[in-house]
Amino acid sequence: MRDADDRTRFILVKYLTPKAPFYYNVSYDTYAVNHPGHATIFKRRAAAIAVQGAVGRHLKVIRCRVNARDELVLSSLPKSSRGRSRKGAA
Repeated sequence: MRDADDRTRFILVKYLTPKAPFYYNVSYDTYAVNHPGHATIFKRRAAAIAVQGAVGRHLKVIRCRVNARDELVLSSLPKSSRGRSRKGAA
C-alpha cells in the first residue's frame, strides 16, 4: 500500500476518567477535553511515540483514521476515546 493512500493516523490521549478523555495538541501544548478534532494528528506512529516520550508517559497513542480531506473520522476512535455522548443533552 502506498504511504499516501494510507488513512491511518495517531493521536495522543490522556485519560483522567473514562468519560472525559483529554486530547493533546502539540502546537499549543494544551489538551482539549472531549474534542478529538482539536488533537494533533500524527501520520507516523513513531512521531507520536516521540512526542509521548517528551511530554509524558501518561499519554496513550491511539490509532484512528482520517477521511479524504484529512479530517478525523470520529467513528474510527475506540469507544473509550470518544468522550461523552451527546444523546439526551439539553
